[in-house]
Amino acid sequence: MKKSLILCITMVFLLLVSNASALEIDQTLTLNKDLYNTTWNWTQSFTFNPGLVTINSASLTILANDVNLPDTTFPLGEIDTIRGDGSLLGTLVQGGVLTDSTTVFNFNSLLFGSLLDGSMDFNIVTDVGRGLTLKTSRLLIDYSVGGETPPPNNAVPEPMTLLLVGSGMLGLAGLKRKFRK
Repeated sequence: MKKSLILCITMVFLLLVSNASALEIDQTLTLNKDLYNTTWNWTQSFTFNPGLVTINSASLTILANDVNLPDTTFPLGEIDTIRGDGSLLGTLVQGGVLTDSTTVFNFNSLLFGSLLDGSMDFNIVTDVGRGLTLKTSRLLIDYSVGGETPPPNNAVPEPMTLLLVGSGMLGLAGLKRKFRK
């Protein structure tokens, strides 16, 4: 009897916990593309786990070399823009001549819908008169399957949930006392 009770409780707990599972896509492409005064496009494709997908967050990390700092010829430095599905994500961080620089672009929620089809087109427009090497492109997507997003870490359980858990614990204690007699 005890084993079947423990098995039932475990199955109910697993059913409640597995309703929405947080998953992640972490994809890095090696590009190694030398660019000079041009526009260049690339696509990152990926596959979500089956089910109703809810995207929680997404970001693109670019590793580039030779994104120049300001100098006398270019007082603002090199300004290279990155777009995702036509939306401006921002400009690359300036690292200096022959120096690697990493730039992280966090997507706003308006771009989440563009990710649901399993791919995103990116492009870079390099600054006039300047060149760089685009080394890697890392796409990171945090998503849930099951129609619910996981609660934030600071979530406070609602009072009815606490009442339900408490009454279940009292019921288990009563069953234990009954079977001891």
